[in-house]
Amino acid sequence: MDIGGTLRRLRLSRNLTQEDLADRCELSKGFISQVENNLTSPSIATLTDLIECLGTSLKQFFSEADRALRRVFAVRSVYRAALGRGAPTETHGRPAAD
Repeated sequence: MDIGGTLRRLRLSRNLTQEDLADRCELSKGFISQVENNLTSPSIATLTDLIECLGTSLKQFFSEADRALRRVFAVRSVYRAALGRGAPTETHGRPAAD
């Protein structure tokens, strides 16, 4: 789970700087940076404070983090073989050459 990345996305979605968030939570800007870059882990109490200062709940925070883990990427069929995902079945709407 990328707690730091989720905190960063929430902070940016609320148009806050690291300094703004640090002031709201009475933490240092450097600590916010370390957490967002996954260089340190906040205590449960500090994480709870950060999440509340960002205007969300623990439940919403962790469901957001879970959604980020379940993102799906589409890979064009012509590139699947190179990724080890099987041979291409079509090339620009036409069957692939054998």
